[in-house]
Amino acid sequence: MVRGGNMNQAEYDREVQFVLRTIDEKLERLSAKLSIVKHVLALYRYMVDPDVHWTKKVLVVGALVYFIIPADAIPDFTPIIGYVDDAAVIAAVIKTLGKGFLKYYDGGVTVGRSLT
Repeated sequence: MVRGGNMNQAEYDREVQFVLRTIDEKLERLSAKLSIVKHVLALYRYMVDPDVHWTKKVLVVGALVYFIIPADAIPDFTPIIGYVDDAAVIAAVIKTLGKGFLKYYDGGVTVGRSLT
């Protein structure tokens, strides 16, 4: 594959076909990863909030560790479904935390160092 630079029409056509064949899969993988980011950041904000007792943070820390470690129930490098188990764990923890957790989205609570 030629990536930019001087190319002839045939090389250009091959590059265009490559993009057409692969962009949907790449965007699907990327969107799955990005959609989980806002939840991970909210969990992080909860974890570093000094007003939340450490005993209430145990599940959150476990979920974040599970998210960070790539070798889990479904390895993160598995195409398309690699983050499904991570998302399920994160969703379960967020549901357990309840409505009071919502304030940790969009930087509603600013504590420690900012990740956004």
